[in-house]
Amino acid sequence: MLCIVLLFFGFAVINPIFNKKTYKIYLLLFAVALACLAWFTKPDYTMDLYRAYGQLDLFRQISFGKAYSYYGASNPLTLVYYYALARICPENGLLPALTVFIVYGFSFALLYKAAMRFDSTKKEMNMALLFFMANFNYFYVIDNTRIYICFAVLAYFMYVDIVEKKHRIFCFLVYAALCYFHYGILPFVLIRIVLLFIKKMSPIVKKAFIVILPVLIFAANKIALALGSASDGLLGTVEKKVSGYSDYEVFGIWQFSMSIIRLVLALVIMLLSMTITESLFKKKNTDGILGNRLLNGMYNYDWMIVYSTVTIFLFASNYQFVLRTPNFIQIALSVPLLFLLYRFRNPVNKNLKPYTYILLLAESVIHFAYLLLYVYNNAQFVF
Repeated sequence: MLCIVLLFFGFAVINPIFNKKTYKIYLLLFAVALACLAWFTKPDYTMDLYRAYGQLDLFRQISFGKAYSYYGASNPLTLVYYYALARICPENGLLPALTVFIVYGFSFALLYKAAMRFDSTKKEMNMALLFFMANFNYFYVIDNTRIYICFAVLAYFMYVDIVEKKHRIFCFLVYAALCYFHYGILPFVLIRIVLLFIKKMSPIVKKAFIVILPVLIFAANKIALALGSASDGLLGTVEKKVSGYSDYEVFGIWQFSMSIIRLVLALVIMLLSMTITESLFKKKNTDGILGNRLLNGMYNYDWMIVYSTVTIFLFASNYQFVLRTPNFIQIALSVPLLFLLYRFRNPVNKNLKPYTYILLLAESVIHFAYLLLYVYNNAQFVF
């Protein structure tokens, strides 16, 4: 725990050295430092990382063909990732280090991209970064070396796809690839596909889909479980994993409560963001930064986060799903949060600014205290 605290504190101390123009260098250095610390993680036998280390050791001794026959049926890209790392480097520490760098690299890149889009001040970027770091579980990224990569990459390319409206074909190829890296990303990819067809529908229809879409995903999950029980392929793997997640009893009320609080706060942020966006639509406001094209993209990105959040609530009985998936929301939330902070400069919305800052800071302090006491306290690093 001390190593994590010192790292976070150190980057808080050097923050004033960097200005808005050099902020991306600050974020890059932060990601590199987090990755370097992850290299020295000492996993215990209860961690997923411990089992991943065992796979890396095995892959150094067998051919790719044999490895694929054992592990590659449902998640072939995971096998490629693990096998390549096993062959490139004899040290297992490369796996958590590279995973952390990818996850935080894409998360920080998304934050910076949104900050440049909304011409954010350094103070606003610091607020968004603080909120992200206090709520995003660094140790879980180290331990779960696949799903968090999917979360970060998906959130980033959804921004490029939905908000910037660029490289759509490539983005959908990325979505497809992620499904073969970890099955847990499927619900969010399905949400993006549905959003593609309803994006031009009226707000009333989109609001109706707050209920319809999660129910459809929940029903699809039940069908997949039923079909997967008789399958050894992808559906069979999904069925076994989801059933296993439902049976987990490895964390208590604090973990579950913190996840729910984060989701509720996400919905509050989305409510503010979407209310302001709808008011701008009515006023036909275009101020050079917020053109109609960007507003439409932001509005649809907001809906993606809302649909995802409500879907997570629908799977509330699956504790592991609720524990992990809010981290996808946390990464994506940097975009509407920076949009809100940008709009708070407007006299019409500035009265909301102090209340929002107080809410964000209070929740960040509480959640980071929880991480220190219940999560980071178990982290071990050997240098």
